[in-house]
Formats: sequence, structure tokens, C-alpha cells
Amino acid sequence: MNKPKKEPNFSAAAKQRTSRFLEELLSYVLDNPDDLDIKYRWEDKDSNNPKLIIYETPRRFLVKLAKLDKDDYFYEVIRNLIHLELCEDRRTSTQGSTNWHFALKLWSKDKQKI
Repeated sequence: MNKPKKEPNFSAAAKQRTSRFLEELLSYVLDNPDDLDIKYRWEDKDSNNPKLIIYETPRRFLVKLAKLDKDDYFYEVIRNLIHLELCEDRRTSTQGSTNWHFALKLWSKDKQKI
């Protein structure tokens, strides 16, 4: 797993952005609206700790989904999730690509439990 270059931000606003990102992403996956092109699959989906794999997905779609005001907030959210060991960065190259590939380690697929 790649370590983030900056320290995580756990201010109240950053916590809210991180929580909203998780809620919106899980809502998207479970309800699957067609307005965004986010590619995903489940790993260990029947286990107590499923992993949600996001792959070949442009960052701009993830920013739009979570209603983040700036791209920097997306990086902040990912840094926070990596620091909490809830996210695995699975990109083969961390520079030069707008597509993201990562795994979220979830307690449950239930939105109320995240």
C-alpha cells in the first residue's frame, strides 16, 4: 500500500467530507444510478468484511459523486482512509493517470453501519 505524502487531516470538516465520500460511494454502488461512470466490484462480498473495489474510474467522477468542492479534498479523503487502514491504493502508477483503482475495507455493505 502506498503511503500518502501528506499527513491526514482530521478536522471536523475533513471528517465530514470523508464520511460523505463513503456514504455517497456506497449509496451509488447499492442503488447504482446511471448518471456517473464508476466501475466497481465486490471482493469477499459475502464475508463480514467485504471490500469494495473501485477501478478504472476517473477522479472527476468520484469528486462529483461525493460533491467535493476541490480535487484537493478528494486526495485528503483518500489520505484519511489510508491512514485509518480502510483504503488500499491499488494503482499501478501513482503519477500521470486520472484513473483510480483502490479497495475500501468495509464493516458491512449496510450504509447505516459505515
